[in-house]
Amino acid sequence: CVVGQVLTVDESGKGWLSVGDVLVLDKPDIGYTYIYPTLKAVVYLCGRKMSHGAFIARELGLTVVYDTLEELRLQQGALVEVNGEKGTFRLIEGT
Repeated sequence: CVVGQVLTVDESGKGWLSVGDVLVLDKPDIGYTYIYPTLKAVVYLCGRKMSHGAFIARELGLTVVYDTLEELRLQQGALVEVNGEKGTFRLIEGT
C-alpha cells in the first residue's frame, strides 16, 4: 500500500508533478513513462495488466492498479491510498 497525492493531467498533457505523486489516467499512455521514476503509483481507470505503461511501471517498482472501473474524477492534490496487491485505490482526503 502506498499513499500519495493525485497527479491529474489535462487534455493538453499539462499537470503539476511532485515527487511521490500518484498518477491517475483514464487509460495507459506510454507518453507519461518518462515521469514514472518520480511517482509512487500509477492508477489506470481502464486498462490491462500487460499494457505497456503498466508493465514499465511494475518494472520500475511502482504500485500499479488498473481496470478499476471507477468513475472518480479526482482533483489534483487529493490524497489517495493505492493497494497494488488488492488492485484497489481509495480517496482519503480531498475530491
